[in-house]
Amino acid sequence: MTCCSVDINAPRNADYQASYTFPVDYSLSGFGARLQVRETAGASTAYFTVTTTANANLSLFTITGRFLELLIRKEDLQLIPEATPVYDDAVLAYDIVLTDLDGIEHYFLGGAFIVPAGVTE
Repeated sequence: MTCCSVDINAPRNADYQASYTFPVDYSLSGFGARLQVRETAGASTAYFTVTTTANANLSLFTITGRFLELLIRKEDLQLIPEATPVYDDAVLAYDIVLTDLDGIEHYFLGGAFIVPAGVTE
């Protein structure tokens, strides 16, 4: 079930959406999904977590058949500190883990989580 390394570029001043489509004969029904964003891959604290249950800012995964939809609300993106200097992109790490019907966790994908500062608020 492992895919690859895919960078996410999510400006802090807007909601972020992504869709992942699995093969036609594959169903994610009943699966769980979890994304965490951390300063680095080994950092002990996540800035935020997204699962199939909406978090406090209403970010969530939606699973329908073979489709996995990710919605990260800008309120979660704004939890990430601005880069130094402020006009640089903040570059962090993320991954997505899927939990199958047997409770087995599978690394799906991960990579750099890039947050440009943005201008419009």
